[in-house]
Amino acid sequence: MERKPLSAEAAANYLREECFSSIVFDVDDTLYRRYDPYIRAYHKCFQKHIRNENGWPTGIELYRTSRVYVEEEYRRRVLGEIGMEEMLIRRTLRSFAACGVCLTEKEALLFEEAYEREQSSIKLIPQFKAFFDTLVRSGQGVFLGILTNGPSGHQRNKIHALGLTKWIPEEHIVVSGDIGVSKPDLEAFRIYEKKCCVRPDNTVMVGDNLEADIQGAEAAGWNALWVDVDIQ
Repeated sequence: MERKPLSAEAAANYLREECFSSIVFDVDDTLYRRYDPYIRAYHKCFQKHIRNENGWPTGIELYRTSRVYVEEEYRRRVLGEIGMEEMLIRRTLRSFAACGVCLTEKEALLFEEAYEREQSSIKLIPQFKAFFDTLVRSGQGVFLGILTNGPSGHQRNKIHALGLTKWIPEEHIVVSGDIGVSKPDLEAFRIYEKKCCVRPDNTVMVGDNLEADIQGAEAAGWNALWVDVDIQ
């Protein structure tokens, strides 16, 4: 049977119905839509070209194309093959080139800087905000946490922009950049278990990435809930 992700609403309802003692969330494309700040940055940086020149991709086309290169360049960064700035430049140059647009390195870096600025105004997915509020009001004592891949400062800025520490204590937040290992590596989940004292058999990982979040968690003996926040 083909495996399919759930909408945010269906995922939140599932979490309400099940009796997990620990719920751990990914951040990007799980608790907010990553394409929102990406597309805003694209239009702010290249509005003139997009408006006046045929052949420039739509924002969503560029975003979808970029996901492959973002993952590839991030893996190179994790392996120590490239630095942070080079990773940002390469992923943008490759994404635009795949859509038929050639940028300079300076243009790529300016776009990445605009993208980072736009991430300060990201919004929490409403269904998960409602879930957090209900869970906290209920006083059930369910553990809420975050396990996310990415550079520490970058991810923590997004976590604070989303206001997640209202429901999730800082000590329950683990970023791969802090521990030197990323999902789906088994060690990332073992480090989380040890740091936060959660049991794998009664912990669920909620995320959008089938390999990193879902298959990684299941390999570690966790439960996993695959979510696609673009499903209505």
